[in-house]
Amino acid sequence: MSTYFIIHGSFGNNEEHYLPWLKSKLENDGHYVISPSFPIGKDIQTFTSWSRELDKYREYITKDTIFVGRSIAPIFILKYLKENNLNIKRLYSISGFNGRINVPGAEEYDYVNETFFIDDFENNNSFVPDTVCFVSKNDPFVSYDMLESFARIAKAKVILRENAGHFNTDSGYATFEELYDILKMQQ
Repeated sequence: MSTYFIIHGSFGNNEEHYLPWLKSKLENDGHYVISPSFPIGKDIQTFTSWSRELDKYREYITKDTIFVGRSIAPIFILKYLKENNLNIKRLYSISGFNGRINVPGAEEYDYVNETFFIDDFENNNSFVPDTVCFVSKNDPFVSYDMLESFARIAKAKVILRENAGHFNTDSGYATFEELYDILKMQQ
């Protein structure tokens, strides 16, 4: 059975949206699932603080590991893998992006996300040979262009949904059956 990591987004936690539901489903299937709770908040949420937390589980990150990340998590995962020269089997990105979102009233997200961004995507596929991006056309936080750009530079397969918002509880994603079904198929 595979080892899965489920990584939450900015100002989030591992008990929100569909994350605990997905963890339970995968564990019921016999998988080992790690869903860390990362430091959040202004001047606390940084690439360095998140890396320190993920370092605690480094022994479980192998070429057979699968990551599921939402929002800022996919770019964090890619940067972490690249900086630590680690290879995984697959990354599932849900509303993943790389860059300032510039949403009025959400400036704190750009502030805390700044250290996660990557300028150089060279050799990305050597660390993650298979990436799948869930993208919504009506995401209220991340523009469709940014979502599509991330998928392109990650050389990902795109699963486009017209009205999935930010794939969170507010958008009707307390569970995420489609993601779970795909995970089961691609194990």
